Amino acid sequence: MPTIAIIGLGLIGTSLGLALKQRGPSELTIVGTDRERDHAEQARKMGAVDRVESSAPAAVADAELVIIATPIIAVRPTLLEIAPALRHGAVVTDTASVKSEIMKAAREILPPHVNFVGGHPMAGSERSGPGGASATLFMDEKGRGRTYCVVPSLDAHEDAIDTVRGLAQLVGARAVHIDAEEHDALIAAVSHMPIVLSLGLFTLARNSPAWGDLSKLAGPAFGDLTRLAMGSPEMALDIFSSNRDNVIHWLDRMVAEMGRYREMLSGEERPLHEAMLKAQMDRQTFEERPEAEEQQREPLTPATNAGEQFMALLVGARLMERGREVEALLKDDPNERRIRERERERAERDGHENSNGTG
Repeated sequence: MPTIAIIGLGLIGTSLGLALKQRGPSELTIVGTDRERDHAEQARKMGAVDRVESSAPAAVADAELVIIATPIIAVRPTLLEIAPALRHGAVVTDTASVKSEIMKAAREILPPHVNFVGGHPMAGSERSGPGGASATLFMDEKGRGRTYCVVPSLDAHEDAIDTVRGLAQLVGARAVHIDAEEHDALIAAVSHMPIVLSLGLFTLARNSPAWGDLSKLAGPAFGDLTRLAMGSPEMALDIFSSNRDNVIHWLDRMVAEMGRYREMLSGEERPLHEAMLKAQMDRQTFEERPEAEEQQREPLTPATNAGEQFMALLVGARLMERGREVEALLKDDPNERRIRERERERAERDGHENSNGTG
């Protein structure tokens, strides 16, 4: 029976398990593990995993697909821990929001018989842990798939890439292929900067001597814009330290953009009004863009077919492993070695005779 292992049963890992259980084939077995035993048990009780293992190597031993859903800082140690336990032909992916460091670590650590394909679902919440998980986390309020970045290693087999792409589709997301460095540069603007801005706006107000009055007057807009400040400080620190240069680049641009608005506020109203109108129209176009794209794209494969395709890819990994095992046995078989030796001698003899005949 095909098996998926999920290492890290926080918000993303548990949500993936819930989505796979809700939308995936019934034959699929999901094994989970987490250093926080309470998280693992909570995810199991929620139905996100079929069983829990006490260690990552035990969880991955029989898995065709391994999903590392730990904090960024824990991905490299996890790769080191599971590398000896991974089966031949296994596909390993992750969910970290920074890709360059992860791709480098996978290239250095994982054995050649394993395929690594980086992943980053563009989904999340200010809540952390399995308690905030949801089977619909990878879709927006209108039921449209959120972006799921797929970042293959240079030597990843096409079937492995298809497996991670199939995973994204099966949980309701929309797979987008992207290079690791490009991912990190762009994601700093649209995913990491919102955290900085949320923190900055909240601390601006909170550190004011007028905070007592400000807090009483703060409405939904302030709450929406500062929601991300309630996220895990450890997770944010991992992101900023792993993607520091890109975040600083966009932060510098934001400082310049705020300076531009300050100049407009200090001058005549017309330039400010025009800037706001343009921002409004561009934001409206952005809001409508996903729906337009969704109409232009081919319809998503029905969940049942997507599940069957996904299962076929996982089974294919198992069959590929068995083929390699058979090949290894044949290589070790004395009779097979003698046959191959005779064939090689015959080929050498024929080649020698041919060269004499033409000389």
